[in-house]
Amino acid sequence: MPLADVSTLTGILANVANILGVPIAIIVLINDRRRARADREAQTYQALQSEYSSFLQLCLAHPDLRIHDFCEPTPPPPLTAAQTARRMVALEILVSMFESAYFLYHHGQSTSFKARQWTGWNAFMRDWAARPDFREAWAVHLGAQFDAGFIEHMDGLIRESAARAS
Repeated sequence: MPLADVSTLTGILANVANILGVPIAIIVLINDRRRARADREAQTYQALQSEYSSFLQLCLAHPDLRIHDFCEPTPPPPLTAAQTARRMVALEILVSMFESAYFLYHHGQSTSFKARQWTGWNAFMRDWAARPDFREAWAVHLGAQFDAGFIEHMDGLIRESAARAS
C-alpha cells in the first residue's frame, strides 16, 4: 500500500473516531453526572433517615417526654423540671433534623426526588407546628437558634397552624 493511501486512510479513521468519539464521550459524561447526582441524593436520604431513626429511638427510650408525633387523646401528666429540660433537648434534635431537611431538599428543588422528599418533610414539620406544646417550645427556646431562612419558614408554618387552631 502506497504511503499516500495509508495517510488518507489514517485521516479517514481519525475523522471517524472524532465523529463517533465526541458524542460517545458526551453521553458517558452525562451518564456519570446523573449517576453522581443519584448517589448524592441517596446519601442525603440515608443521612436524614439515620437522623430520623435516632430520633425515633430517643422517643422509644423516653416515652414519658411525649416527644413522638403521635399524640394520645388524654392530656399528659405535668413534666418535672428534669423531664422538661430533656424534652427541650429532644425537640432541639428534632428541629435540627427539620433544618437539615430544609437545606437539603427545600433549596433548589432540582429533581423530582428532592421535590417529593421536601413535600414529605414539610408535611411532617407542619404536623409538629400544629402541636400547641411544640409551638410553645418554639416560642420559648427553639425559634432563635437556627438559620434565618429556616426560622422564617417554621414561623410561617406555626402561624398557619395557630390560625387553623383558632
